[in-house]
Amino acid sequence: MSEHTRHHLDEITTQVAECITRFGVAGEVHVDAERASLTGYGPPAEVAIGDLLERWPELSHEDRARRCLETARKLVAARRSSLPPGRPKRLLQLPGWLAPLIFFALLGGFGWWWLSRPVPKTAVAEAAAPASTSGAVDGEQRAASVCQRTRSRVMRGASVGPLDVEGWVVELALQRPSDRPFERGKLLGDFIDLDQDEPHVVWTQAPALSSLTGIGTRVEVAESSLVASGIEPRRSLVLTFMGSYIKPYFDEKARIQYVMFANALAQRAGASHGALYARCTGDSNHHIGAWFLGPTPGEAVGSLIYFMGTYASSPHVSAYALSDAAAPDRASLLDSILKSTANSSRSEIGLWLGAQGGMLAGPADGPTRITFPFKDANRASRASREIARLLEIGPG
Repeated sequence: MSEHTRHHLDEITTQVAECITRFGVAGEVHVDAERASLTGYGPPAEVAIGDLLERWPELSHEDRARRCLETARKLVAARRSSLPPGRPKRLLQLPGWLAPLIFFALLGGFGWWWLSRPVPKTAVAEAAAPASTSGAVDGEQRAASVCQRTRSRVMRGASVGPLDVEGWVVELALQRPSDRPFERGKLLGDFIDLDQDEPHVVWTQAPALSSLTGIGTRVEVAESSLVASGIEPRRSLVLTFMGSYIKPYFDEKARIQYVMFANALAQRAGASHGALYARCTGDSNHHIGAWFLGPTPGEAVGSLIYFMGTYASSPHVSAYALSDAAAPDRASLLDSILKSTANSSRSEIGLWLGAQGGMLAGPADGPTRITFPFKDANRASRASREIARLLEIGPG
């Protein structure tokens, strides 16, 4: 199999896995030249992909998305057709005259409460305040406040949308086992234009990103080393997307282009581990995780726990379970987590992720990607905490 063919299969696998999460189905997706299969967390399913691989290079972005969604829909239908029929629910039957009576009784009770409720003094004061005072609120403080409120909703299991973007940034973090600096011009040239005052996305296969412009729409690129005694050094590359780049991440259809961007750049950079997530501006805690990378399923889970569980207000790992968890260097922390997750089998990882709707994708002998569905934006964080507990590295 040529390198181009393998790359196209990886792209198809990623898109099909992402589409399947929209149907609320979990499992592991595998795609070869002829068929796509869905295994784990339910009956196995398999469908033919026809000429999808052969025509992939010539298909437009819209046609690729449509064909992958069609394949995902067939896989989900094949799985559901294998499930035993459920027992129909028995509905409570009410007399026809009783429902209107209950409705008007509730309506009257609510009206009496509304008219007799005490009005807080703060509400009166706010109503009396001049409307012009709202314009004096600092923009950054307002954005931070909006982001914190959205974050609280996310932690309770809510989904996010285009109206929730204020105060957020999106980050793609990649690591590779070398302390040699990334060749930014050669590496990022096809992805990010670094020659502008505000670097922006130019990767043509993600038009939802590359077409965006506007004040503050830029990509910040940061590079650092993770070095500790007795541990192989690592090089870290973090891309922070700002401005108009936030909205596509908060859109269910557009986010898949972020995932494709992450896959392609990770492959170009030779990254072994990585993550795609969002965070509030000025806050180091990571939320809304979408994509995680590792050379094996166990190490992909290690990336999940490291990037979500150690950048949390209440860490998902315990200093007592990981001897180096309290160390000041993050290289030791990552190394300890990877040692704890490396031997986990693909099947048990599939079960762990399936509980939160997570998907495993990637060849048996190649890198593994973990993705989480758009709806219920806190799934990655919950999976990180629960898997750390199952591995006995979480807080007691």
